[in-house]
Amino acid sequence: MKIDQEKSEFLDEMLSHWQQENLLTEADAQRLRSSYEIKTFDWRRLAQYSFWIAMACGVISLGALLIDDKILKYLESFFDASDLMISLLSAVAATGLYILSFRRKKSRAHKVFSNEAMVFVGVMLTANAIAYLGKAIDNGSSHFSLLILISVIIYAILAYIFKSRLIWAFVLISLGAWYGTETGYLSRWNWYFLGMNYPLRFVLFGLLVTAASFFLKNNKKMAIFLQTNYICGMVYLFVSLWLL
Repeated sequence: MKIDQEKSEFLDEMLSHWQQENLLTEADAQRLRSSYEIKTFDWRRLAQYSFWIAMACGVISLGALLIDDKILKYLESFFDASDLMISLLSAVAATGLYILSFRRKKSRAHKVFSNEAMVFVGVMLTANAIAYLGKAIDNGSSHFSLLILISVIIYAILAYIFKSRLIWAFVLISLGAWYGTETGYLSRWNWYFLGMNYPLRFVLFGLLVTAASFFLKNNKKMAIFLQTNYICGMVYLFVSLWLL
């Protein structure tokens, strides 16, 4: 049993007292001491949470940077390339990172966070490639949810190949974005779709994602995504209920 240091000191003191009072033999006291140990701080879990927070901060800061028109124009002055060229370069860079991270997972499996960081950058470049591809082939229909659906399919394939929970989280995030934009497009961007506003739509979406977790549980190849799928589904569900 893993216990706190304060409780461990208390038990050590009591066992020593009982041993002095001849209530316990030395062998019994030693056997009882070996039945518990001091709970150490989980540095690995702290590093994991710090890694996720750092990635979230990176995404937020990049998004805040790119919504500034002045900064975008300043960046465009340095890199004047077509949308299709940017899409191709991003796709090539993402592919290279996926290949490199796949090899590192085999040769350096213990470097979990650096491997996941490479996968995360590859995911961001994939999203960038799809976004600029959409700009290159845009015909003015505003049906950009199809591009999000393409990203869902790509991320799902990559998550299955790499067995990555991180990419699977992006599958569910992109799937939610596709669901919201597709229902908005079908309703001509009105507030209601089939009598449902956005929070109510995502209540149903959260229920479906959460229910899908039970199907993943029975699939050996997909069981690795069970916890991620369940947590994302519950977040969708309860945030939508709160907004509703």
